[in-house]
Amino acid sequence: MTRAIGVLIGLALLAGGGRFGWDAWQEQWNSVVVTGRVTKLIASVERARGSKGGNREHVYSIIEYGDGSGRKYQVESHANGRKNAYPQGAEVRVRYREGHPEQASVDSFGSIWLAPVAMTVLGALFLGVAITQTTASDGAAASARDARQRKGKRRR
Repeated sequence: MTRAIGVLIGLALLAGGGRFGWDAWQEQWNSVVVTGRVTKLIASVERARGSKGGNREHVYSIIEYGDGSGRKYQVESHANGRKNAYPQGAEVRVRYREGHPEQASVDSFGSIWLAPVAMTVLGALFLGVAITQTTASDGAAASARDARQRKGKRRR
């Protein structure tokens, strides 16, 4: 990876993390939180790719919630594996933007903050590696240049 590409990828990821973070912050502070109830679980099995074989189970909790007017809505909670799914009948906090109850998500750290945090961390890593490469290669180039200059002075 060249330094410039690493810096660009790092900056793009940091910008994306900042943008998603801003959206998450807006969602956190400009939304309504209601309590919903898990009405059913939907399990699906995906065949695993690769040589290890085996299947992977995905369980989706269907959560029903209402707005202040009495209308009912549903949202899916995506979880990997049965152990991460909300059990049927469980009460779950649901968050939606005011005036848009049909666009809801489960009120959890992962559903709100996972994408911005992950993008910011990856962006910082890419940027850090690119800057470290730049510093290390600049230092190596300067050392090589100094060595050539010393060698040239000895010959005179």
